[in-house]
Amino acid sequence: MANSKRKNARIWFNCGINLIFSAPNELIFRDVNGKLIRLYGKNIRTIFNKIKEILDNNEIYSIADLQESLETEFPDNKNIIKEVVNYMFKQGILIYENKDRLLPELSLEELIRMHDHICFLKSLGYTDYQKHLKKSKVLIVGLGKLGANIAYNLCNVGVGSVILFDRTFISPTEISDIYTKDAIGMKKADYLRKKLTSIFPEIEVQNLPDTINISNYLNDSDFDIIIVNSEHFNIKLLSELNDLLYKISTPYMYAWIEGSRGYIGPLIYPPDTSCFNCYLTWRFFGTFMEDKIKAINNYGSSGYIFPLDKIIGALTVLEVCKAIGSLGTPLFNKIILVEVLPTLTIRYIPILKDPKCNVCEGRWFK
Repeated sequence: MANSKRKNARIWFNCGINLIFSAPNELIFRDVNGKLIRLYGKNIRTIFNKIKEILDNNEIYSIADLQESLETEFPDNKNIIKEVVNYMFKQGILIYENKDRLLPELSLEELIRMHDHICFLKSLGYTDYQKHLKKSKVLIVGLGKLGANIAYNLCNVGVGSVILFDRTFISPTEISDIYTKDAIGMKKADYLRKKLTSIFPEIEVQNLPDTINISNYLNDSDFDIIIVNSEHFNIKLLSELNDLLYKISTPYMYAWIEGSRGYIGPLIYPPDTSCFNCYLTWRFFGTFMEDKIKAINNYGSSGYIFPLDKIIGALTVLEVCKAIGSLGTPLFNKIILVEVLPTLTIRYIPILKDPKCNVCEGRWFK
C-alpha cells in the first residue's frame, strides 16, 4: 500500500448516490437531486464491483491506496482505473468520511434550533449530517473580519470543536458586529473565544497560545479540516502553510479576499489532490515555472468591499460542512471566485497542476 499518514477519514461510497442501472460497460447513478451520473468504459461493472469489495474488506485512506489495490487486480487497465477512480471522486460517488468515531447524540436545544435544517437534509437522505458536524474538529488560522465570520458560522451550524489561532490584536479597521469598539487592542483569539462561548455554550471553542510551535502542534493533532484565511492575498502566509499542511497530510482549505473579489478553495486532501502551490504558479506566470519569488515579492495587497467578508465567510463554512458531512461534491482542484463588481457573479476556477511542483508532485483529479 502507498504510505498514507492521514487517518482521520476513510474512503466510502456516498449513501446519497444510488446505482440505478448496471451493464458490463456502463453504470448510471442518481443523486439526491435526481441528477444522473454516467460511467462508461470497458469492464466498468467489474471494476466497480471490485472497488466495493476492496472498500468493504479494507481500510482505505487515499486514492493512491485504492488505485494500487485495483492495479494489482487489473494490471492491464491502469489508465482506465485511474480515470474511473478520479471521476467517481469528482462526481461525489466516492467520498472521505470518518465512521470510526461514534456519532454523538444531539441535545434537545440543538434539535429545536436545527429543526428545519435537519428535516430538510433528512428528506435528501442525509440522516446523520448534523451529528457528523457535532463530532468534527476544525482549526481556523487567521482571525481578521473574515476569520471571525468563519468562526461564528462554524459555531452557528453546530461544528462541535472550533480551535482559533491568531497572534495579532483587534484594530479599529476590524470593528464589526463580532469585534465591537470596546474590543480594540485586545487579542483576537482571546476575545473571539469568550464571545463565541457566551453565544454558543454547547460548542467547544479554544484558542492556541501565542508561544505554541504551530508545526509541532499540527503534527500531533487530528483535525477534520484546517481553514487558512486572510482579508488580503497574503502569499507568504498561504504558501508557507501549504508546504507545512501538505507534508503532514492534514485536510485543509483556503479563503481570501482581494478588492471586489473573494476566493474559496481549493479543498486539499493530501496525498490525493494538487495543492495551493500549483495555483500560485499558474496564476502568476500562466505557464509552469519553478521560480515564483519575483512575482510573489512584487505582488501588493489592497483593501476590499464590505460586506464581502460575510459572503466569503458563509460560503467557506458551507463548503467545509459539505466536506465534513459528505454532502454533495467536494471542492477538489477548483476555486470558487465571487465577484461583486460590476455585477455579482460566481464561477469556478480549475486548478492546473504543476508537474514540477515540489509540494504535491503534480497530483490532480482529471
